[in-house]
Amino acid sequence: MSCQSNSEQQQEEAAKPITGNYQSVNKDGTIKHHSYYLSLSEDSTAQLITDTQNFKPEIQERGTWKTTGSNITLDLRGIGQKSERIITLEKVQDHLVIKNIDKNDTTVVTLKKTDQLPPSEKELIMWIHPEKKDCVGVGPMKCIQVQYGMEEPVEGEWLLFYSAIEGFDITEGKIAQLKVKRVTRENVPQDASKYQYTLMEKIQEQDLKD
Repeated sequence: MSCQSNSEQQQEEAAKPITGNYQSVNKDGTIKHHSYYLSLSEDSTAQLITDTQNFKPEIQERGTWKTTGSNITLDLRGIGQKSERIITLEKVQDHLVIKNIDKNDTTVVTLKKTDQLPPSEKELIMWIHPEKKDCVGVGPMKCIQVQYGMEEPVEGEWLLFYSAIEGFDITEGKIAQLKVKRVTRENVPQDASKYQYTLMEKIQEQDLKD
């Protein structure tokens, strides 16, 4: 039985393909509460999903990746955003390490290769405005206005929501706070929502202020 030296093991790790899916982990190998999912494809495209576990939708960024020595550079843009950001990763054995995940956060994020996909179910806290707005999906339609998270809604920051929430009906003149289960749908037509939303709990209603 032959024993490999540390340098031989490091060479083997370095030779392994970088492409694949990665998930953030703690130092002991357990999954972080604040989760990152990174996908590096063979065509040099990249996707980073950040789940802050605060009952809000994940932040999804897409772009490209390239290697420079032992480092990997991500050039990402958030979905629906114009600004880009550059993230540098270092390959350390079978892990990727990010030291500049956010300009306001100095936390070092360790990513480990995984066969698992991001969870297909997620609980959201949604605030629903009682007045729908004109919008355009497949065609002209009326959209719900929403905000996410535990904080009280802020006037002027309502977002158009193109899907329906099963089990929920708007009460005229009332802003509703809901707990909603979001499930990723499979084999979705191109012009349909990739998610299904179902009411879990109506937390409260409050009068719409003039």
